[in-house]
Amino acid sequence: MTLPDEALTLTGGCSCGAIRYRVEIPPAASRPPSPFVPESVGTKMPYALTCHCNDCRMASGTLLPATLMQIPETMIRVSVLPRTGSESSNIITGRFLDCTSEDFDAAAADAGRPPYLPARDVLRATQPQDSERTWLRFFHSLDCGRSFSRSFCGRCGTEVCFHYALAAEWCHGGELPDGWSDVFDINTGSLDRKFVSLDWLAPDVETNFKHGSALGRSVSATGKWLKDTVKMKALGPEEGFAEEEELAELAKAKEG
Repeated sequence: MTLPDEALTLTGGCSCGAIRYRVEIPPAASRPPSPFVPESVGTKMPYALTCHCNDCRMASGTLLPATLMQIPETMIRVSVLPRTGSESSNIITGRFLDCTSEDFDAAAADAGRPPYLPARDVLRATQPQDSERTWLRFFHSLDCGRSFSRSFCGRCGTEVCFHYALAAEWCHGGELPDGWSDVFDINTGSLDRKFVSLDWLAPDVETNFKHGSALGRSVSATGKWLKDTVKMKALGPEEGFAEEEELAELAKAKEG
C-alpha cells in the first residue's frame, strides 16, 4: 500500500450507517513505524494486508482472504447511533444513510450524528453495557478476555473491524511502541465507495497463507496486485513464507 505523503482522511462504516468511522492519517513523516518489523524496513502505519486464517474466513463469510488496514489507535475515531425503541423488531428495513451511493457525501452525513470518539473508547469490548444503548456489537472469537474482539453492527450485520491490544512479545525487539498500544484492523470493504478503487489500498503482505481456501490461495498467487505480494504461511511459531514451488503449482492449476 503506497499512501500519498500528505495528510488524508478516510471514511467508512457499516452498510446501514449506524456505525461510521474516520481514519485521520498524518503526513508521511509523522506516521509511526510498524511495531512488527525493524524500523529500518521502513514499513509505516497504517498499512494494508490480507488474512487467510479460518477466523477471518468465518467472520467475512467468503472464500477469498479478508482485506484489512492495520491502524494504530491514534488515527481512528468512531460515531455510533443510539438504538431506539421503535427498532426493537427482529426484522430491520432500510438504511440511515445511503453509504453505497457513488456520490455519498460523508461530511454532510455527519450532520446531527453523535460525536466521533477515539476508537479505543468505542471499538474495544470494555463496556459491554453500552451495547444495550447502541447498535455496536462485539464477538470474542479468539479468547474471552478484552485483548481481542470483532466489532460489528447489530442492525445490518456489517463487520467493521478486528481489534487487538499489542503484547511486547509480538513487537520487534520486545518493546511496545511509544504513545499507543491498540491496533484496529478495519475491513477495507467498509470504506466509502470513493476509496475502494484506489490502487494504494493494495496489500503489502498476505498472512496465514497456509490456512487459505483453494480459491483464495489461487487468486492470491495469480491476481494483479496480489501475485507479487509477500505471503506469510502463518503467524507465531509456524511463521514462514510460501515457497515459489507452491505458488507456481497454484498458478498452473488455475491455468488448467
